[in-house]
Amino acid sequence: MKYTAVVIGATGLTGSRLVDLLFDNEQYERVITLRESVLNSTTANTNHISWTYLIRLLILIS
Repeated sequence: MKYTAVVIGATGLTGSRLVDLLFDNEQYERVITLRESVLNSTTANTNHISWTYLIRLLILIS
């Protein structure tokens, strides 16, 4: 069974290192990042979600 990771703050020092470690770990199938700025990654198994988009989505759902 492979895991999906969600990283909040993936553009910071700790978060960016964590994302790198997750990419190298074969137990993780996908990495979802919540970030304010652009994360320089072209890995196919990564989803980037901006805070603005997330807030708009939550408003629409409620």
